[in-house]
Amino acid sequence: MTPDQIKEALERHRVTQTRLAHAAEIEVDKLNKVLAGRRRLQLEENAAIEAFFRALDTGGDATPVAAGLAEERLPPSNLRVAPVPPRPDRQSKVPLLGSGQAGADGVFDLNNGEPIDYVDRPLGLAGKARIYCIYVDGDSMEPAHMHGDLLFVDAARKPFPGRDAVIELIPESDGAPARAFIKRIVKLTPDFVELFEFKPKERTFRLARAKIRNLHLVLKNTDMY
Repeated sequence: MTPDQIKEALERHRVTQTRLAHAAEIEVDKLNKVLAGRRRLQLEENAAIEAFFRALDTGGDATPVAAGLAEERLPPSNLRVAPVPPRPDRQSKVPLLGSGQAGADGVFDLNNGEPIDYVDRPLGLAGKARIYCIYVDGDSMEPAHMHGDLLFVDAARKPFPGRDAVIELIPESDGAPARAFIKRIVKLTPDFVELFEFKPKERTFRLARAKIRNLHLVLKNTDMY
């Protein structure tokens, strides 16, 4: 199926991208890339997606839905797909440093080597050199940042209380990968940073400054457009 065919089927059946990704056993960020035209479907992925929609077309249900949460009860979509603008050249792109393969503690390895991909640069970030982006992997910051969301980060701007940040930790040993996580800044002091997360339950916690290598500001739409 082409990206446009998948989008049309999602809207026709009122199915979320997350539900389709889970049903087809595809990572959410990989499905997002397919729909954005930045990745091709593998044969087995395409077959799984076709089987999912075929089951819905014939009146079946490819995945279970919790009682009271049936998507058939949702109102019709009030959104429409915007035309995709021409892709800019490499100089107009932002490096994708990876997706946070989060563990139970919400920490992931931050790729500081070669970018794994490039994405189009938002208009408001033209000329800014220290911009990168990452995919959210995990639900510790939902509903502020959902699993699979693409976040743009400004490494030249320090975060401040009330804003979200990528907190990069000092490696535990020489040659160890850079570790980082996304959290909301509550308080900044010379000795520690106080942070907030939504899940598994809302809480604040402190992280010693001696353990932190970098604090980078996560950008909002108003910062970029």
